Amino acid sequence: MDAANVQRLAKDAVRLRAQSVAICSSCNGSIVPSHQLRGQHRVLLQEIAKHRAATHLSKLHRLTAGRLRSGRLPYGSVAVVSGASAAGGSCDVISP
Repeated sequence: MDAANVQRLAKDAVRLRAQSVAICSSCNGSIVPSHQLRGQHRVLLQEIAKHRAATHLSKLHRLTAGRLRSGRLPYGSVAVVSGASAAGGSCDVISP
């Protein structure tokens, strides 16, 4: 390789290094705003989830209240049924 080619390669290497440094510095400048934006987005998603949950709960309350008023739901709690085998016996099992 002759001296002219070596000099041209050296200049190209210096130019590429300068471009690389400029690109890295511009990327570093955009990383912080990107993190901030992602944080804001995360907070907004949490607020939306809370709002949806509250809206859903409110809708369930209205639905339940309407059914209680119309008599389609009992005012007392639901009957609780429990059972176990008596005197050490086995329970009847119904197979599908």
